[in-house]
Amino acid sequence: MSTRSQKAYDLGYEYESRYGACSQCTALAIMDAIGRRNADVFKAAFGFAGGVASLSKMCGALSAGIMVISLEHGRALEELTTQDELDKRRCLQMVRDLHDRYIEEYGTTECAQVHVKLFGRSFNQWDEREFAEFLRLGGHDDKCTKVVGNVARWTVEILLGTS
Repeated sequence: MSTRSQKAYDLGYEYESRYGACSQCTALAIMDAIGRRNADVFKAAFGFAGGVASLSKMCGALSAGIMVISLEHGRALEELTTQDELDKRRCLQMVRDLHDRYIEEYGTTECAQVHVKLFGRSFNQWDEREFAEFLRLGGHDDKCTKVVGNVARWTVEILLGTS
């Protein structure tokens, strides 16, 4: 494991435990680990928190990893009609590699099902009592923090070509 990928894990774990919003914490950890902080990407990641608007759909951490891979290697607006097919495929392969690693670890990309794996149950994050139970059971202490750390580490490994 490279120093930068370990830094991504550590930052992701720390940011999620301190601030919540898995998607933003993942994006920020990755960007900080590779030295390319981007305030617009950080802001854009917010809606993916809690599995898209706290609906427990696709994991926000995974969504953020995909965003940062695309930030680094995705099609730019000025390349809308000219981007080389190999460049497109390289970015999409990186996203696929992250997805496959995530599936290998968690078995699903759905936040609710990851919660079942981590907690033995899912949560309605819009219900105050349910969210309080999520927190009481370690959601931001040692559960989602590890997911954020893992996705941040895997993304950096993929970006650096060390996975």
